[in-house]
Amino acid sequence: CGSVYEGSFKNGLRDGIGVLYDADATISAGQWVAGKLHGSGYWKSGNSSCLFVGEFVQGMLNRFGIVI
Repeated sequence: CGSVYEGSFKNGLRDGIGVLYDADATISAGQWVAGKLHGSGYWKSGNSSCLFVGEFVQGMLNRFGIVI
């Protein structure tokens, strides 16, 4: 099975507040812009207990956040 996204779309891309559930159990949630996490959110690895809570810039983890 593939990924499941619950949230807003704009021009066919994830945009606004939403949650992405990947097939490997990874969860990405927060503010989406043009299909990428951008702003406040969190990312939880499906393969480990790693959790990042903080800021994202164009889908990439920003240095402003905490890894739990």
